[in-house]
Amino acid sequence: MKQRGRDATSISWAWIWRLRLPEKIKFLVRLAHNNVVLTLSLLNHRNLAPNALCPRCSSSEETFLHCIRDCPTSTRLWHALGFTSVEFFSNTDVSCWLKQGLTTQSSNIFVAGVWWSWRNWNSICFSNISILTYRLAMEARNLSTTLISCFSGSPTPTIVDKWVRWNSSNQSCIILNVDGSCLGNPIRAGFGGLLRHQTGHWITGFSGYIAGTSDILLAELHAIHRGLLLAKEMNFQEVFCYTDSLHCVQILKELTPKFHKYATLIQDIKDLLNLDWQASIDHTLREGNNCADFLAKTDASSTSELVVHISPPTGLFDLLDSDSAGTRFRRL
Repeated sequence: MKQRGRDATSISWAWIWRLRLPEKIKFLVRLAHNNVVLTLSLLNHRNLAPNALCPRCSSSEETFLHCIRDCPTSTRLWHALGFTSVEFFSNTDVSCWLKQGLTTQSSNIFVAGVWWSWRNWNSICFSNISILTYRLAMEARNLSTTLISCFSGSPTPTIVDKWVRWNSSNQSCIILNVDGSCLGNPIRAGFGGLLRHQTGHWITGFSGYIAGTSDILLAELHAIHRGLLLAKEMNFQEVFCYTDSLHCVQILKELTPKFHKYATLIQDIKDLLNLDWQASIDHTLREGNNCADFLAKTDASSTSELVVHISPPTGLFDLLDSDSAGTRFRRL
């Protein structure tokens, strides 16, 4: 598009897209840079407005620079933000003025002033409401603080690798790992788990399908309930249960919500935990729960409510060996 007063082919806006600013602000800067903001000056030039005079001050042509800087309403905002030098108001080329302001140390408060001056101009034009100067200055300072926080360019924090392994709490008792799953189309809910010695040696496992639901929370709770029931039936006296559902752990360690849709199941699990044995539950990360995850997905196409696995299913041996060997899995 040909621009008034300058050669369009000599103007580059690549520097605008490199600015560390929200896209909506960069878009406004680009419009101003290309002199296509719909002010009365531009509309009058295109024969879409009868005159180009600013309706706020009635003393100058309503250009973009006049709207956001030179009109007395806008000038008061800039003074409140600390921009009072003659040089600041003397540049009449909007592109040069914007580029200079956006590449200085005070660029954040500068762009916040541009944005809120423009917001005020729109409020006056479309709602006939002029925002008070102190309010504009406060909003501009708040925006400046937000820009510094979000786009300061500070170095990215070093990411520390987190290593996870089975039985990460080093429990010296029977270990129960459980998990729930929701897979397929339509979604089918399943659950699974396994009991092992503290050394990682297989004792037994289980898996099952839950009809009529795709709720992962129900699947996770079913896995915990079935696993604890199986451990109790096998007369183990000390069991430590791991689940990768932090939500379940939180629910079970708090008072049972009276009107929770799974209140009965939650209370049944709590009753199991409080029987005459030592049973407890804690959270583990997904990488430390791979075997239970495998079993939870085993019966994705089955309709069996519960299958007890006397020996490990095909495909589980490698995962069991890794856990027994104390293999650590990286989690960022």
